[in-house]
Amino acid sequence: MDISFKTDEGRFNYRVCAIMTYNGNILTMRDDHSPFRHLPGGRVQMGETA
Repeated sequence: MDISFKTDEGRFNYRVCAIMTYNGNILTMRDDHSPFRHLPGGRVQMGETA
């Protein structure tokens, strides 16, 4: 189960991401349906280890 809950202001989703570099380059990901890039990561599940 993802760590996510409703609040009076909206919805809280606990997410993490990583910044990885190699030879001065940053790893990013891209979805085939979007022109935007994002960092690798995702939602955290209850009880998930580091």
